[in-house]
Amino acid sequence: MLSMEYPGYGLYIGEPSADKILRDAETVFDYLQYQIGVPPDDILLFGRSIGSGPATHLASRRNVGALILMSPYTSIKAVAREIAGAVGSLVVADRFRNIDAIRKVYSPTYFIHGQKDRLIPFSHTVELMNNCGGICGMNLPENMTHDDYLLEEHLTKPIAKFLSKCEFEINMGKKFYEIPRELYKQPDSLKGKKNRRTFIARMFD
Repeated sequence: MLSMEYPGYGLYIGEPSADKILRDAETVFDYLQYQIGVPPDDILLFGRSIGSGPATHLASRRNVGALILMSPYTSIKAVAREIAGAVGSLVVADRFRNIDAIRKVYSPTYFIHGQKDRLIPFSHTVELMNNCGGICGMNLPENMTHDDYLLEEHLTKPIAKFLSKCEFEINMGKKFYEIPRELYKQPDSLKGKKNRRTFIARMFD
């Protein structure tokens, strides 16, 4: 599993911006495909909450194995309107418009959203699913909130069942992909500077 940092957060040096996050997502995907050799059909994208933006954007521009969205939104502006009303939404830039990108997603797509989510109402997921271009599935756990959920009951089991229905085979065989060790090292321009670290890719077993 590979997890992408956002600029300005964690160990990723830089100023955060929606455009840069979207470009980074494309760069990471293309690197996996063309440099590491991972077939696009073997790549599953997962985006939760704010992360549903770059994940949906990427799925709309690349052929991926599947897209999994947890607690997604139609757009950041729409969430602001839900929380602060029409006036409050005026000060929020209209970015990460999942409602537009999802229409260009043709890969199998699975939605997970708690019915007790008070930050992003599950109606966002229903609208997204109704506009998705690919094969879709949805799980709306009754007691799930934005941050409180059961990993196995709400996520892993339903996702595995959906992927199985889509004839997506998860094979834990002998083939491994390795990220070059150089990507874990500081660039030469940052060596010797205190509290200046960068992180290109993180791999988990």
